[in-house]
Amino acid sequence: MTFSYILAPAKATGLSTGTKYYYRGYYKVNGNYTYFDIDSFSTPGSTSKVSCDIASVKVIDGKATFLCDIVWPTENKENYEIGVEYSMNSDFSSSARVKLSESSPVENDKYTVQNNGVLLPSTTYYYRAYVKNGSDVTYGTAANFTTDKMSIGFSVDSFDETSATFSGAFGDGSWNFADKAISYGVLYSTSSSFDATTSGVCDIVLSIGLDGFFNQILSPATATGLNSGTTYYYRGYYKVNGKYVYFDIDSFATPAAAPKVSCDIASIKVIDGKVTFLCDVVWPTENKENYEIGVEYSMNSDFSSSVSVKLSESTTDENNKYTVQNNGVLLPSTTYYYRTYVKNGSDVTYGTAANFTTDNLNLAFALDSFDETSAT
Repeated sequence: MTFSYILAPAKATGLSTGTKYYYRGYYKVNGNYTYFDIDSFSTPGSTSKVSCDIASVKVIDGKATFLCDIVWPTENKENYEIGVEYSMNSDFSSSARVKLSESSPVENDKYTVQNNGVLLPSTTYYYRAYVKNGSDVTYGTAANFTTDKMSIGFSVDSFDETSATFSGAFGDGSWNFADKAISYGVLYSTSSSFDATTSGVCDIVLSIGLDGFFNQILSPATATGLNSGTTYYYRGYYKVNGKYVYFDIDSFATPAAAPKVSCDIASIKVIDGKVTFLCDVVWPTENKENYEIGVEYSMNSDFSSSVSVKLSESTTDENNKYTVQNNGVLLPSTTYYYRTYVKNGSDVTYGTAANFTTDNLNLAFALDSFDETSAT
């Protein structure tokens, strides 16, 4: 076997692709170069660099579609992962990634991929393309978009002197509104301009429910403790990521309270064993059949063994006082206690108690006759 000396191979790097290079060998002795013939070679054109660029984003009903220009790898494809990263944070903490592949749907010559799940409404999302090759990751330029406001109609279903019932209906295009990250409610106030930070504003929370057709709605909730005869302003809202998203302000007016049913004794007249009670009465305007209004009287101050006499709207005197008399005949020289009452179902309200004393009987006693042993 013959051994020959060679010059071990050495690699020149940093050459340009698609370029013709000339070269010549040399050796150097005592500071003098000795050159050999010049020859040449051409570097091949480069293969296209693997890349992903997001051309545009379409956001519809809680879904973002990313349309991408991609240069796919031509070799070692299994080492690559190409896709889009998105997050609600500009530093891409807590981000999610969706992968693209050469079999991904194509729209207008762009490769497309959608986010996972459903996006939150009224929320800014940050996104960027990425190309991962083994442990190396290259990111594209970050950009952002903000999702639309949800379509919700808030309304007052009913109201009376002291309460109001609110509800909400979702419009077309509203997405997965049952997401736990979103809360809903109505703010109300006697001020015409307000938000959640305004002093004196009240808040009633609405929860997700179903209507009769199994459509998701914001179930009715009732606010109580309102003032009668008052204009209230209200606005619906939803809260996402700690931020309020408000809807237009509307208003309603509670009706004036109906006069309170009452009965007061203005005076009494006692003549010949009969007492007439003359009363000022505010009669009920509705549910009249539930009421009984009258006067209770007794010979006992605690109203044990009492008698009640009812008043009627049809019995008035010349002074427009409602009148009622006792039953039967009163005893003479007797103190009677009396008070009004208003009975509504099982509830009874009594007026202030007072009393009167009937007159003595007008009698003349005489001695008609007498003898030794008797007198008439």
